[in-house]
Amino acid sequence: MPDENKDIEQQPVVNTQENNFSNDSMSEKPATSIDGYSPAVQQPVPVLQNDTTPITPVEPSFNPTATQDNSVSMAEPLTNMATTQPMVTSTKPAGPNWLKNKKLIIGLVIAFTIVLIGGGTTLAYTSWYQNPKKVLADAVINMVTAKTSIYTGKFTMNMDDRYSEKMNIEVNVDAKQADATGSVDVGFKIVYSGKTFQLSGSGLYDSKGDLYVKVQDLKSIVAELKTTLGSGMPQSVIDAIDKFVNKIDGVWIRVSSDDMKTYSDSYSTTQKCLNKAVDNFKKNQNDTKEVTNLYQKNQFIAIDDELGETNGSSGYLLSLNYTALKSFAKGFKSTKIYTDLKACDSSFNIDEEQIQEPEKSSDDTSEVTNKIWISTWGHQITKFETKVSGKGEYSKNLALLTVEPKFNQTVTVSAPKDFITLTDLQTYIEEMYDSIYSSYEASINDTSYDTNSDYPAASSIDSTKNGNVFDILLNQFTNKP
Repeated sequence: MPDENKDIEQQPVVNTQENNFSNDSMSEKPATSIDGYSPAVQQPVPVLQNDTTPITPVEPSFNPTATQDNSVSMAEPLTNMATTQPMVTSTKPAGPNWLKNKKLIIGLVIAFTIVLIGGGTTLAYTSWYQNPKKVLADAVINMVTAKTSIYTGKFTMNMDDRYSEKMNIEVNVDAKQADATGSVDVGFKIVYSGKTFQLSGSGLYDSKGDLYVKVQDLKSIVAELKTTLGSGMPQSVIDAIDKFVNKIDGVWIRVSSDDMKTYSDSYSTTQKCLNKAVDNFKKNQNDTKEVTNLYQKNQFIAIDDELGETNGSSGYLLSLNYTALKSFAKGFKSTKIYTDLKACDSSFNIDEEQIQEPEKSSDDTSEVTNKIWISTWGHQITKFETKVSGKGEYSKNLALLTVEPKFNQTVTVSAPKDFITLTDLQTYIEEMYDSIYSSYEASINDTSYDTNSDYPAASSIDSTKNGNVFDILLNQFTNKP
């Protein structure tokens, strides 16, 4: 028995239940000191499958003073522990895995270089594209070559003179153009001597060369005239005028190309030829390029100053370069569009020698400024403004014109279905003329006619019949001698 006890004391006792850790237990619990031993690394490091770095086991340090029964003799290695629960650490510094991918690093460097080069290229392109001279040239060319255009304009004039009544004039215009058709709506407003006069009208021309016109608010004008003239106008004349106004106020009047032949045999043919020439010019890229190249070489609209950006458009202060304009006019006479227009109308002529910069006299105090706004990226004109101001010793005048165009939008110009002809208009004028003339003849033959009244004298009536401006204009419509 003593021999058996001796053999047992010499065999190392290892608690396999405590040392046989699974992978799960290694990842969840920290390594604790085994009875009688203190490991140098108390947190086991799991082995990465993709890491090819060799794992070096760490030698455990032993406590020779341990006296517990399950202690291990220093003479025997803990082979079971070393293989079952190795305490390891990597000798290679830890770092991101993507740093080990050389292809990825090279790709990032190339991409960064492209961004730098691309950014520089974009900056250079933007600087060239937004060059004020190029912006203005593009805007002028885009306006000339536009397929359709819409113009909204307003003109105001304020005249203040010490020796006369103040007068304010306001004109509003809406115009549309598409190919060889177009339309315009115009509104007039005049404030003078404490009274307001308003009148509006419309015009339209179609692809056949027919012209349509319409005048509105005539009734209010006539009413104001009757108030101004007072009771001096015979009732028969008032009735005749009212009857005429009711027939034409707000009614479309068609002046066909055939009607124009009665005044000019060549008008109809010329108008159709001009419309066709302009239409062909906008459709033929070679013809438009010829003109745009000419303008590029002779940019007669110059930029004096930049006004900054407003609502996505860049503003510029403009002036006219008369030397470049003269050169452009001379070169334009060699273009195909000029040749075509000249073939349609022999009177169409450009004389570049007549283009001269006007001289300003010493007593001229007027100032003229021209401003334009162009979309930053589209290079389309969005607004144009011309201001003329003058101030004298006894007067002060101001005129302002603003135009806001839009290009290449859907535009429809349709001839009205309801209208009267030029022949109808002539009939209405004749009827009014006969009524007015008859009333004056009756007043002359009336023995009770009061020579002290406000009626015109007989001599004035005779002179009216023989050569009044009204009579001359009327004869143009009625073909009366």
